[in-house]
Amino acid sequence: MHGRTERIYDRRLNRLKKGDTLIICGDFGFIWNGSQKEKKILDYLGSRRYNVAFIDGTHENYDLLSKYRMTVWKGGRVHRISGNLFHMMRGQIFTIEGLKIFTFGGGESLDREIRTEHESWWREEFPSSAEMAEGAENIDENGCRVDYIITHEPPSLVKSSLLLRNAEADRVNKLNGYLEQLDRECEFRHWFFGSMHEDRTVTKYHTAVFKDIIPLDDDAIIGAPLPERTDKNSDGYYIGTDALLPVRKINKPAKDIENTAEKTKNNIPAGSLDDTDAENEQDPDKKHRETSAGQSGNKTADQNSKAPDIQNVRTAENENGNDNPDTEFDADRIVDEVLSSIKDNSDYDSAKEEQNDTEHTSDQEILNN
Repeated sequence: MHGRTERIYDRRLNRLKKGDTLIICGDFGFIWNGSQKEKKILDYLGSRRYNVAFIDGTHENYDLLSKYRMTVWKGGRVHRISGNLFHMMRGQIFTIEGLKIFTFGGGESLDREIRTEHESWWREEFPSSAEMAEGAENIDENGCRVDYIITHEPPSLVKSSLLLRNAEADRVNKLNGYLEQLDRECEFRHWFFGSMHEDRTVTKYHTAVFKDIIPLDDDAIIGAPLPERTDKNSDGYYIGTDALLPVRKINKPAKDIENTAEKTKNNIPAGSLDDTDAENEQDPDKKHRETSAGQSGNKTADQNSKAPDIQNVRTAENENGNDNPDTEFDADRIVDEVLSSIKDNSDYDSAKEEQNDTEHTSDQEILNN
């Protein structure tokens, strides 16, 4: 919502009934300066007949947010803001109308150089190792099966595909790498995220949400088994059916978790083309087969696109390197191997600084408008 008051009066919200829940995928923006106007907006949202629940993003005042009372709602930890208005905390699993929903907020401001800490930027926006560990443990305790995943940031390969499609520089980070690992290991119906500021179906299982309001239960039967992922090949790899870009298969083994985390730390998307080139050198016939397939696949409406080809790849290899699509999610392995390579927030200032080329309007200015 980004603190835009016109968003809370969207006519589509009138369709929501008593007991329904509206979930906001980060950048709520109405907890910013503690003004009387802001408090009136929070009271208004908390008095709706439906629940309003948001995950945090990069447009929240974390000093103010942390002062709200923490409680348990629908099975997960929340900050109760006002009445029916809740902040859904990171790494929690909520049961809402029979659907299990995993939430994980947080992100990274690209324009933090021009912001002031504790006034317009908070280092708490980037999740800590403890929060990531809690999320992995909660997923493991639930058998690595939920109905929906709602985050602010997307997994690294999904984010890379959107950025490359828009001819933007790739800028995945450690959080994207963590979410990528969850994407590989977990079973779910669909994943929604909000940080890309566009409404678009990226793959069969991933949707970017900005202004859309999407019912979660349209394709779900409450209590029914999760549908089997249909994007597996015979080797057990998950191959995302990317609707945006032509197909190039990037056959990246995912059991090397430390390598994945290291690549995201250095701003290189997991499953980069370097790995594919190395595999092709070892198997010239494979390179010829993929080249032939790519030439035939390029005869589509997307052949004039200037965006580089990319495709989301999944694997369910176990720790011993055996291909097994049904391998149980190992939270200890995720915590030990992924999170050990993720720096604590104390090292955050030493992270690679990126320059944002677009103009940014502060959330306070937006709210005042």
